[in-house]
Amino acid sequence: MNTPIKSFRIFVRTLLCGGSFLFTALTTLHAGSARWTVNPATGDWNSATNWTPSTVPNGPSDTATFDSSNTVDVSVSAGAEISALISMQTRARSLLVLRPAFY
Repeated sequence: MNTPIKSFRIFVRTLLCGGSFLFTALTTLHAGSARWTVNPATGDWNSATNWTPSTVPNGPSDTATFDSSNTVDVSVSAGAEISALISMQTRARSLLVLRPAFY
């Protein structure tokens, strides 16, 4: 027998499950987007500890953001693909991204 309280509980559960699925789907779209840290451990693009959150931007929908940082010479030790590179130069410093030579 469906009482109003039972129907309401089912509705709330359905709403929460649908909301959880939507949230997961949206956050997965930009899962690899990250910001270069102020004090990275190395200048290696492919080191997750150099990014916040701790993930390497490497996907067709990822965005890499650079702001103020004490390390502005960045090397790419393995292949990387991004959708956008955002540089917010706040201290009049240049950003240099080096890729390995492939023959």
